[in-house]
This record gives sequence, structure tokens and C-alpha cells, in this order.
Amino acid sequence: MVLVIGIHTYMEGWGHFNLFLRQFLNCAVPVFLAVSGYFIGQKDFSGRGQYAAFLKRQLPRVYIPMLLWSVPAVVEALGEGEPPSDVLLTAAVGGVSVFYFVPLIMQYYVLTPAIQLANRRLGGIGYAALLTVAGISAYTYCLVIKGMPLSLVQSAGLFPVWLVFYAVGVLMAQGLLRPMGEKFLLWGAGISILLCCAEIWELWRLSGKWVHGIKLSAHVYSFFVICILFSGFARDWYHRVEAWRLVAWIQELGRMSFFVYLTHMLLLRKINLIPAWSLRWISCVVLAYLVGKLLLRIVPLRYQRYLGF
Repeated sequence: MVLVIGIHTYMEGWGHFNLFLRQFLNCAVPVFLAVSGYFIGQKDFSGRGQYAAFLKRQLPRVYIPMLLWSVPAVVEALGEGEPPSDVLLTAAVGGVSVFYFVPLIMQYYVLTPAIQLANRRLGGIGYAALLTVAGISAYTYCLVIKGMPLSLVQSAGLFPVWLVFYAVGVLMAQGLLRPMGEKFLLWGAGISILLCCAEIWELWRLSGKWVHGIKLSAHVYSFFVICILFSGFARDWYHRVEAWRLVAWIQELGRMSFFVYLTHMLLLRKINLIPAWSLRWISCVVLAYLVGKLLLRIVPLRYQRYLGF
């Protein structure tokens, strides 16, 4: 979530070191999906009614808060005279702000048993990698090369674009992922960052547009980062710093990450006036955290889940 806010507080700047730093944030959504896949992938859906009960519980848990936090944008759009039917439909499908992630994760919830089965039957996530390459290639061709006016829900909100990341999280939950060497993973992540910069340049040359996060090289980089985060050496490193106060604060922020995701774009309207990227980034993270803490204090426990907690 911290990386997501970093992405949304970034402003364009070719020839500036920030452009290079921005590439390190490309793993934000993939890490979100891999973590989700890891926890959801541990569930057993073989019993009668377990799958239906899971969907009945899990889908409203993300969908209802999305609808609630879409209300400010709906009111604003209606006030500007946009057709009510269009506005309400856009909100209902996750077309407000960056809420494409909600219908995206809902698709993966529905697909989880199929992904578990495919991982076991096929012995890995090669199928998911192929579908993801096809999805990201179609995304790049339609939006970047052809400039088609697709919304985030119509492009980034389709499950093939990110499938490999959720599938690898499920694979880890199943204990089927083979460990890879530390040096191989670190070299892979480093080289793929350079590929991100090279692909940015090539796509800019072809289309005149900067393409930061959703591109094939960024997906390769994200895969290496996810494998690093779930590795034994990363776990050992974490144990050395887990007593730090900063780590405890990040853990607390992580527990309210869905709320922060749903609200941070509302906070950015004022924060984006701050000229420095680092200050915008830090200010938004801290402000979202403080707002979350305040609401947890004043909103009754039974209603907190509707806010995204």
C-alpha cells in the first residue's frame, strides 16, 4: 500500500532520477495480489458448501466498502450534470478512481479453486504466465500502441493481466514453489529494473506516452520481487528488524491497507499541491493512517468492515 501511494503521488519527469526510482514501485499491485493469493490459497473448498460460503462472505467484504467510498465521486459527477445511469453503473463496476482493483480481486476469489486445481495438475504456474503475457501484450497494444480509450476496469481490471501473481501466491500456499537462489533473484530484479527503463523509452518512441507500471518488463521485475519477499533469506532479514518500532507501525498500516487504498486518492487532492514527491508520498501515508486511526476510535466495531477495515 505504501508503494501504491508512491505511484499515485509521482509526477512525470524524464531525465530526472525520479523516473528511475519510480520503476522500483512497479511491484505494488503484484505484491498485493500475491499476498492475497497466499492467504486465500490456503483455504479448502472441497467440502460441500464451502466455496459458496466463502464467496458469500468474501465478495461483500470488498465490494460494499468500494461502493461506500465511491459516493463522493458519484455526488460530484451528478453535480456536474453527468447522466445518473452512467454514473451509477460506473460506480457499480469499480470504475471510480483506482477502484479497478476491487472487481479484479473479486475475479480471483471466484477463480481460486480453479487456480488451485491447475497448479496441482500442471505442476506450476506456466499456464498463468502464458495467460499473463497474452493479457499484458493485449493491454499494451490496445492502450499504448493504438491509444484505445479503455477505462482501468476494462484494461487493468481483467484477470489475465495480473493472473501469474495471484497464482504464484496460491502456489506458495500449496507448498509447490521451488526455492530459487538469493543471487539469482537479486540479479533478476536488478536487470529487470533496467529493462523497465528500456521499455519505457521504446514505448515512448512508438506512442509518445510514458508507460510506468503495467508493462511486460514490470511484470518480470514484480515476479522476482515477490519471490524475494517470500524467500527464506528475506524471512531471516525480517527477524533481525521485527522489533523495530518502524516495523510495528508498518504492520499496523498493513492491517488497514484496504481502507487506505479506498481513501488515499481523496486525500491526494490537497497533498498533490506539495512540490516534492517524497513529501507528497510521506504526507499521504501519514494522513491516511491518522484518518484510519480516528475512524477506528469513533466508528462502532460492527460498522468498521463497511469502511474497509
